Amino acid sequence: MTAPATRALRLTSALAPLARAAVAGSSRHASTFTPSGSNRPPVRQGRPDSQFFFTAKEGLSDATYKLEAVLAAAERTLRNQHIWPLPKELPYLQPSPTAWLQAGALPFRTRSHSDYRLFIELLNKFHHMAHVAEQAGSHDVAATLEAATLPYQQAKMKIERERLAAKKAAKAAGEVKGIDELGRSYAMGRRKEAHARVWLVPSAAGRAALDQPALEGDETSAVPQAEILINHLPLAMHFNRHQDREAVLRPFRLSGLLGAYNVFALVRGGGNSGQAGALNVAVARALAQIRPDAHGVLHNDRSLSRDPRMVERKHTGLAKARKRYTWVKR
Repeated sequence: MTAPATRALRLTSALAPLARAAVAGSSRHASTFTPSGSNRPPVRQGRPDSQFFFTAKEGLSDATYKLEAVLAAAERTLRNQHIWPLPKELPYLQPSPTAWLQAGALPFRTRSHSDYRLFIELLNKFHHMAHVAEQAGSHDVAATLEAATLPYQQAKMKIERERLAAKKAAKAAGEVKGIDELGRSYAMGRRKEAHARVWLVPSAAGRAALDQPALEGDETSAVPQAEILINHLPLAMHFNRHQDREAVLRPFRLSGLLGAYNVFALVRGGGNSGQAGALNVAVARALAQIRPDAHGVLHNDRSLSRDPRMVERKHTGLAKARKRYTWVKR
């Protein structure tokens, strides 16, 4: 054996006990190892708050899991009350419109459009079941479902919900918005570029008709002695066409209260047709406020909502909105 090999063998034999001691010490003290100069035991990390902490969609999965638990509990309660599921013979109960947060505004991140679509479908199930529970009289279940989806609604829907709740409370207390202490009803209406403001005042000769319930198409109880002023002019002087005058009087004819109220209106903008349509909406709204029994007739006639049709603008290359110039080859 050469000299270098002999020296290497002696060095290995001398270092072997030290290596064995180091290995034994590390295995013996590995569980209680602490940094230098510290005698405190190591602090073990706590469990994650969410069971989906180690998944790729922690926020979405956690929110979906909690919502599904609330939905299942509400469904069990409605089943015990024999409310859910609805019979197939009943028509679909259309809930009130709502607006959910966009994908970027949610408190968690959605990785794809399909994830966001599935989450919105779950929220729509909540909204529909809450509407069914509210209509069936199970208000506690409806409140629970609405509270679960409240963080995912847009701010405008929260404001609209508060407005409807205040309106419902005022109606339950007997307060009617738009009617002053003298019994005058005020409302606004719009059509195309015209907007109208209307005040209804009970006429002296028509006060007897106020004590009679409004009947659809009943004109026998109509009192003809009433004054209609539009921009300080009588109705016949402001509108020359018969169809415009009939549009203003249509709510009174439908409710059978023609002549029971004096009408004072201010209308601005638009033409004759637009002003007549704006007055029609304003008169119908004011009449529905002062006579709640006429609301159903006017609602079925769609007189309480604004007509959204507008004049289409002229387009480039055309004579008007849709009319084209005659095509000439040469």
